[in-house]
Amino acid sequence: MEYSQVKRVTEYCFSRLRNEMADRPFLLLPVSALEPFGNIPLGAICRLNDTICEELCRRADLFLAPSFAYGYSTPFISFPGCSGLHSATMERSLFDCCSAWFFHGFKRIILVTCSMNGAAGIEPAVQRLNHHRRFRNSVQLFSLQDDIFFRTLCEEKSAVKEVGRNEWGLLVMMEYKHVVSGHGKMESEVIVPDHTALKRWQKCGRDPEKLKKMAPHALFNHPVTGHGDAGRELYSMVINHFQEKITAFLVEGIHAA
Repeated sequence: MEYSQVKRVTEYCFSRLRNEMADRPFLLLPVSALEPFGNIPLGAICRLNDTICEELCRRADLFLAPSFAYGYSTPFISFPGCSGLHSATMERSLFDCCSAWFFHGFKRIILVTCSMNGAAGIEPAVQRLNHHRRFRNSVQLFSLQDDIFFRTLCEEKSAVKEVGRNEWGLLVMMEYKHVVSGHGKMESEVIVPDHTALKRWQKCGRDPEKLKKMAPHALFNHPVTGHGDAGRELYSMVINHFQEKITAFLVEGIHAA
């Protein structure tokens, strides 16, 4: 099956964008965050998210918005380089951006994130937009790490304990897509904090300094090199899964219109 080229909003002049979006006014907005994954680059999660979003835009024939890379990283602020926004600031920023896209003529907006705390930072903006009288039910969030399908796949295909499964899935997909090629080694071991302590941290405020003490090298402890087959299979299944969900959302919007 042939897919279209990625329609990047940044590569259009405004008049051409206005004309071409008239037939298919659907936009995908990648939302990422700078997160510490051991000794690989802080932007690795951003690059993986962009790669997934580009593939989804090709398959579903969506316009691709510029990435929103300063996500909800405040729980990781004790790790140098992990700059980001507080949830309230992120809500206002995403609401303003999406409101402008709707004003320009887009009818459906899809937000995709692979970040650990992605949904926590994005969901308030999505709810606010979907309850607005002008944008009602026109925004959908797909948060990979909160997706039951993805979490189940990671559980089935890895030997990693509950804490670390999502990270394993992300890292094997990074290896498959060469996201960190030439930027760092992915095989070194990192000590994970006590599972009970980490869960307690997640439920009790996510204090950045406490996290740094529990996990001074970040949150992953399994070598991931040599998992190319697992990465390829997982990536393909994630793309197909999200493509189906996006198609259903767009069809629902067309029928509603």
